[in-house]
Amino acid sequence: MARVLGLTVRPGDMVGVRGGWAEVKAIRADLDRLGKREVVLVLKGARSMRVGATEQIDVLRNPRGRR
Repeated sequence: MARVLGLTVRPGDMVGVRGGWAEVKAIRADLDRLGKREVVLVLKGARSMRVGATEQIDVLRNPRGRR
């Protein structure tokens, strides 16, 4: 497990969500209402979560390097 910036998360990574892990299916950039950059992580199971681009989150990297 590593703590990485939201901006560096890749599809296939597993992110810590509410005490468990969820696989990232897609990523897109967005701005919050104050104009700060955010990253929207689309998770398997039709969920998504927003994190600040410079916010640190827990990630398990996919060993196969899938993108």
